[in-house]
Amino acid sequence: MATGRWMRRASRARALAVVAILVGATALGGLASRLGGTLPACPARGAAVVLDPGHGGAEPGAVNEAFGLVERDLVLVIARRTAALLRAEGIPVALTHDGGGATLGNTPRGQIANACRALVFVSIHLNSFGEPDPNYAKTFWGAAEKDLAFAGAMQAVLAADLAPGTNLGDGGTEQLENGGLLAARMPAALVEPVFLSNPDEAARLAGGDRADRIADAIARGVAGWLGRLGPLTGAGTAPTAGGGAFSPSDPLFASPRGTAEWAIAAAEAAGARRLPEVRAYVAEVYRLGPTIGVDPAVVVAQSAHETGFWRSPAWGDHLNPAGIGITGPDAPSPTWGGGTEAARAQIVHLYLYAAGEIGPGHPLAPYLPLDPRYEAARSAGRAGTARTIGDLSGRWATDPRYAEGIARAADRLFGPG
Repeated sequence: MATGRWMRRASRARALAVVAILVGATALGGLASRLGGTLPACPARGAAVVLDPGHGGAEPGAVNEAFGLVERDLVLVIARRTAALLRAEGIPVALTHDGGGATLGNTPRGQIANACRALVFVSIHLNSFGEPDPNYAKTFWGAAEKDLAFAGAMQAVLAADLAPGTNLGDGGTEQLENGGLLAARMPAALVEPVFLSNPDEAARLAGGDRADRIADAIARGVAGWLGRLGPLTGAGTAPTAGGGAFSPSDPLFASPRGTAEWAIAAAEAAGARRLPEVRAYVAEVYRLGPTIGVDPAVVVAQSAHETGFWRSPAWGDHLNPAGIGITGPDAPSPTWGGGTEAARAQIVHLYLYAAGEIGPGHPLAPYLPLDPRYEAARSAGRAGTARTIGDLSGRWATDPRYAEGIARAADRLFGPG
């Protein structure tokens, strides 16, 4: 996506997917008649995923003349390889176009995903800038309610999979008023995994397996969101019905696992104190976490580990969900007014560790006052230092086995029995 600018800026997901599936031909036809035109058709009926190779036709996108690379051609290759990986896992895929033909506008690309009644829509681009240095992965979303959690999950995989051994940075997620993203009725994201204008990246694209690695990362992100995390290229473990065996290597930003109902049932079985507040806490975690891309199962598991499944004095007396502000054996605990406030405070604190500072306009900005340790953690350099559960050990807590405790708690909460 050639912009010429350096600094541009699952329960809910499953429910939205069901809505997308239920949108029938009658509704589509009615909209077409009102608009006075014909909506695009789905090129592959039954596609669960629609991939959109950016640009196409007469529109080349970004061009790196020194390496003879054209964004239009590269993203088409990447989209085809991504589709092959997903199809190998039994996930049906359609492409908005397969090269040649007229140039598609942005909005019809999202409409194609609607016609397919797809579960997710991913538009694939490469970034570019007028100077050679910038190079980071970035993911854009259109409408926060349906897209933000999916964009966060995709960005987490892109950054984790493509950065090792390179100078690739993590550009995070950002809203983009793109017609394709806004037209698509299902979770949608526009990914820009690398900068075509960066010489090191261009060399990898021209002479290495970089396009394959990008395709693999996109496929893993999509498959993970669909709840089918598995060995797309021989790595990983498929999840169990209860959300999968949890591990310290699991990312904090990921598609939702488990359910609020499972967590509450486990809390009740464990004899949790202040059960109404536990229920309110868990419900808010499963509402708020996916909106900013955090796996709510990890948040709840951290709380279960910290509070002894909500039986500790810190929870019972203060509704402290995760040892926030308890810096030593004699340190007093902050107190929250209810389970909902406790959930918001923990998510704010965890987001700071996982992604960095929360700026004005961010969905979590209204909840900053609920975290009494936000500024202390920021000043201590904790912002953006934890990508996985394992990264919390030695940062959130001094216990070197802290992450293992969270993983065990998660398995107890969401395991298959």
